[in-house]
Order: sequence, then C-alpha cells, then structure tokens
Amino acid sequence: MLFWSAIYKDGSVHPYSAHNFSIDKVDLNQLDKFQIIGEGADIPYLQIHFDDPRKRLIYVRRTEHISLLPEPLICHMVGWQMKVNGENIQNINYVFETIVWSKGRDIEGRKHMIWQEQAGKFDRKRDSRFYAPSDAQLAIVGSKSE
Repeated sequence: MLFWSAIYKDGSVHPYSAHNFSIDKVDLNQLDKFQIIGEGADIPYLQIHFDDPRKRLIYVRRTEHISLLPEPLICHMVGWQMKVNGENIQNINYVFETIVWSKGRDIEGRKHMIWQEQAGKFDRKRDSRFYAPSDAQLAIVGSKSE
C-alpha cells in the first residue's frame, strides 16, 4: 500500500494520517518535498522537489473497480503546477497500484503491482481511466487544470 509524506524546509516529516494529518493540512509555504512511499519502505517510489516558490502541490487519490482486475485500482495523481508568464504549467505523475493473484486467493499468490505514468496537465481525452478531480479537491491542493 502506498501513502504520501510531506517534508518541510526545516527537515520535519509529516506522513499521511487519516486522523491527524491529511492533505488539506500540508503547509504549502513550508513544503520542500512530497513523496509517495510504500508502507514500511525507506526509499520513496516517487519524490517531487518544490525548488521553485511558484510551484503548488497537486495531489488526488482515486480508487476504481475495473472488471479486468480482481482488486481495486488505486491512482495517486501527484505533481505540481505554477504560473509562468501568465500560463498555467503542470506536471502530473500517475502512480497506480493494485493487487493481483497468481494462485487463486492464496496469500502466497498475492502480488502488489505498482507502475507510474507522467503527463502535463490533466487531459480528459487521454486520462479517461479516471475522471478529473473536482473543483473542491483542486482547491485543497492549490491547482486548477483548465
């Protein structure tokens, strides 16, 4: 299972917690790095550096049930956006995860699958697997795609 973690400029680490630290609590002015990391892992699967003060965090988590997969498909849409000469520039990473079973439902046949795709701004034609983030979700993470 993948989670996110925010690392601030002072070096403090703020991992996701459903009860204590959710995405709307991230201090965007103090954000230095944003990670997607596996449970118990030491090395992040994806790390984004906020090395320009104009960069604003984009993060939305989606879960979908697809008939080809026995378990839900989870997508972490994570990246940044910033205004450059009045234009909204975005970089979005799609980190997908699911569980596949090679031997029925035997725990030994369980395999956690993770893969990543990268794109510019959210495009409804290209990104049809998941619907666009709502305005309310985008307001939390500080970005609008269109």
